[in-house]
Amino acid sequence: MRLGRLLSCVFLFVACAAERVEQGPTSQEARSETMVKRPIADVLEEHAPRLMALEGVVMVYESALDDGTPCIKVGVAKQSAALDKKIPDQLEGHAVVVVETGAIEPR
Repeated sequence: MRLGRLLSCVFLFVACAAERVEQGPTSQEARSETMVKRPIADVLEEHAPRLMALEGVVMVYESALDDGTPCIKVGVAKQSAALDKKIPDQLEGHAVVVVETGAIEPR
């Protein structure tokens, strides 16, 4: 009787595990890759004021990586480790790239 229950439990466990494998990975990373990102223009509009408020940031704009993927670029007067720590590597799934542009002054 106990052997029958044990085998039933093992079968149920194996069946559940097989179903999870068929459904694919359930890690946070796999789920985030399938999530729809907000348009980069909306993300930029929301986060630009906070980025521009950082001392040394002179511009924030939409650009593209070498492979054509849209990204957010943050222009800084002078790049530094302290400033790099304040600027995230990504915003809502969009890459953020820091570029040293020098000071921006009106003509």
